[in-house]
Amino acid sequence: MSIELLALLTAVASAVISLCAAYFARKTFEANIVVSRNAALVAQTETNEERLHDFPKLLNLYGIDEASLMSDGIDPIELLYVWSDLRQGEIFHRMDGYKNPNAMISDYRGAFLKNTKVRVAFNKYIYRRLMSDSPYLKVIKKYLDSNP
Repeated sequence: MSIELLALLTAVASAVISLCAAYFARKTFEANIVVSRNAALVAQTETNEERLHDFPKLLNLYGIDEASLMSDGIDPIELLYVWSDLRQGEIFHRMDGYKNPNAMISDYRGAFLKNTKVRVAFNKYIYRRLMSDSPYLKVIKKYLDSNP
């Protein structure tokens, strides 16, 4: 093998390795943006939920009044807890990329969803009102509809 051929192969290999390194650096950068955005979203969501816990009348902004909740046997704090719990599950599965829909209904989640107050809170006040539709909420909704 001549020196020129060896130099050419070395140059080609170096270029390929550099391109691979640039590709993986770009993917890492994009992943960091997603993680940072989700972390900021989680922090802001927690702040908003704390405000709702301190001032449950803010639920009126979502068209939810205390009298309606009480007629369904749900205290505003119970609604806020159910909402917070479901938000945490949604955030977890969103960060996981919704890879395994079947895992979204864990034993814990299934037991939680069997509670009548949780079911009413989800169906009447949370689904598409306090939380936008997502793959996670679709699994929860399907579970509730198929397990009356």
